[in-house]
Amino acid sequence: MISFSRRNKIANKSALEKSSALKPVRYDRRFVFFLLLASLVLILSHSVLENRFEPAVGVVIEKDIYVPKEFVYTDEYNARLKWEEEFKKIPEPFRYSDAGFSASTDKLLRYFSNNAEDSQFADLIITNPAKRTHAQKQVKELIDKARKTGLLEKTYSEDVKVRIIDRTGIERIVSSSELMQPGNWEQYFTDLDQDESARISGLLDKFLSPTLKYDESRAIKEFDRIKADNLPEKITFHTEEPIILAGQELSERHVEILKQLEQYLEKRNFLMLAALLGFVMLTVVFGVLYMKKFLPFIYDNVRDVAAIAFAFGSIVFICYIVQIVAVKVEIGSLKFTNAVLPVAALALTLSLIINVRISIVFSVLASILISIILASRSALMAAFIFGSLTGVLNGVSVRRRSELFMSGVWIAIVEAIVICLVGILHGEPFDALRADLISVIVSGLLCASIAQVLLLPLEMISHRVSNFTLLELSDLNHPLLQQLLRKAPGTFQHSQHLALLAQSAAKAIGANSLLARIGAYFHDIGKMDKPEYFTENQSSNENPHDKLKPSLSAAVIRNHVLDGVGLAEAARVPSAVIDFIWQHHGTGLISVFYRRALELSGEDENVNRLDYQYPGPKPQTPETGILMLADSVEAAMRSINSPSANKIERMVKKIIADVFESGQLDECELTLKDLTMIADDFTRTLCAMYHTRRVVYPEANEILEAEKKKQE
Repeated sequence: MISFSRRNKIANKSALEKSSALKPVRYDRRFVFFLLLASLVLILSHSVLENRFEPAVGVVIEKDIYVPKEFVYTDEYNARLKWEEEFKKIPEPFRYSDAGFSASTDKLLRYFSNNAEDSQFADLIITNPAKRTHAQKQVKELIDKARKTGLLEKTYSEDVKVRIIDRTGIERIVSSSELMQPGNWEQYFTDLDQDESARISGLLDKFLSPTLKYDESRAIKEFDRIKADNLPEKITFHTEEPIILAGQELSERHVEILKQLEQYLEKRNFLMLAALLGFVMLTVVFGVLYMKKFLPFIYDNVRDVAAIAFAFGSIVFICYIVQIVAVKVEIGSLKFTNAVLPVAALALTLSLIINVRISIVFSVLASILISIILASRSALMAAFIFGSLTGVLNGVSVRRRSELFMSGVWIAIVEAIVICLVGILHGEPFDALRADLISVIVSGLLCASIAQVLLLPLEMISHRVSNFTLLELSDLNHPLLQQLLRKAPGTFQHSQHLALLAQSAAKAIGANSLLARIGAYFHDIGKMDKPEYFTENQSSNENPHDKLKPSLSAAVIRNHVLDGVGLAEAARVPSAVIDFIWQHHGTGLISVFYRRALELSGEDENVNRLDYQYPGPKPQTPETGILMLADSVEAAMRSINSPSANKIERMVKKIIADVFESGQLDECELTLKDLTMIADDFTRTLCAMYHTRRVVYPEANEILEAEKKKQE
């Protein structure tokens, strides 16, 4: 058999592992913070880093193309058309240069010699000697004319004006028809047949160098001057403004706009990503530092941190999805705006499940982050913040699902008021605000719906319970409570008394009074397995413990904790309520049987103190600490004869002092001020319960005697 000491160690280990407040987790805060940071950057990067375009002339657009961010387009397309038009008005420049002309003419004339047939251009030589001599003469004349009038480097199909710059830099404008142009050689060889003329033209094209060469550097300077005098127009496209409508065929100008937009986005993508990362890091760091400095009990609870991170990331993701969907939805001619984003759902959710201060801080941070990254409007930032504060104020008092719906309505009303006030201050017409007002109505309804959906996963992550779950457990027709009523009516009544004490005291110090009440309902359900071993269920003077050894009696008493946990887990009672079963006795001593064991033990017999301790752990929250105090006070109250206010007050203060000095409240964060308030509230409640100032009504015979004396 396993010794009682060994069984106690096993029970203690099981308690530490199963209590939700101390249950080991597979992740730590750093991992949670990193995961939140990465998730936010991944979600929001889709908003700041836009998709690439692949434009092509002639492509028909299937849907409207909007500008994702404010974009200034430099209209180089129309500017280029104007530059080219202006440039055409200026005669093209040619600079006189005969360098290489003489060498080219000498080489050309050599092909008319007798041995030219052996050259690589023999197919272009006229074979008839007489005709060759005649052609050579004509070529010489043409060369002289080219040297005198000038040979252009280009050929013009029509007569145009050109500029000639001589060696001294003097310009003169002449017609192109007055100058020789390459490619028109046949007109100089009219007395030759077509084949011979073509041969001579071929030689001239091969060898004759122009004397008037195109001055490209001067042309470039003139074109640059034209560009400087005619700068491209700057056209601003505002956020969400369509630049190309569905059904349009892409023109060259459209393609240029899209290419410029792509270049603009590529240049700012890296900077945008860096700014996004920095802003998200700043948001997360501020939230973490606030928790660490002002709410260390939440910062130290990794499950709470994970739940907050999950809620924050979920709301940002939902807002991103809502924004995408809202762009595609239209009500007649009215489109939804970014005011539809349900940012205030975070405040409503966290106030329902975690903490009011946490919900305020993180909802304000979310409002700033989402309004800057997704909404890009200062008016919406103000609306989101005030809507979130409204969600906090309503969320802390929500008890029914209808009240949750009304919280969404109040969020919509407050956000609508803020948008109208900011619009009036900025001088915006009402028609411009109509879309925002419709959007905030939808946003309020979304906030209530999203909060309802997120409660279940947040309860699973944090091991906390929402008011809705607690209210479901408050029904006395719950199967476990009904079993307790049938099997252990005294324990059931004891639990009801404790519920009244714990709820009132929790409310007095600002703890979760509803959780304290439900915890009191279920804390002793383990007693219904052996109800007769507990004094509140003993109707006769016989006590079964009188027939048991102290060690066995202690085992029965302490096992009601383990039995209760087993019953609660089988019924799927939330972990936060099961914590009350584990912790309502802490690691306290079962003193009655421990003292009896000491008295009955011999000199050589060793009594192990651990066999007479509850498995624990000690209370980890203010609510479980209050229940421990209420349990001790209510048990002691049954031992007071003729209770009076003074007796009750002294007894309450003594019990609370004893529990405090035993160290059982060291881990539940109850302050001395809290304990004083709890003692005062216990005293007031117990006095009311036990009617310490009730009137003593006379018996019937006493009334008759009084009447007789009156008659005498």
